[in-house]
Amino acid sequence: MRSSLQLGGLAAATLYLANGGGSATQALGDFVYGDHREPYRDAGLWGLFRVHSPDSPGVRLQRLERP
Repeated sequence: MRSSLQLGGLAAATLYLANGGGSATQALGDFVYGDHREPYRDAGLWGLFRVHSPDSPGVRLQRLERP
């Protein structure tokens, strides 16, 4: 179990979530992750982890594109 993970440039990590997305409480919603240092976060070093019910009808992931 980890509360944080340090990654360098061009690094990647595969996460295996204990009890699946939403943890043991099966909490649904949006969870923000990113760098805690303001300049890096302002530069775009953050993301969104979305957890939804697997039996929700019509839930489809949409491709993120630059405007």
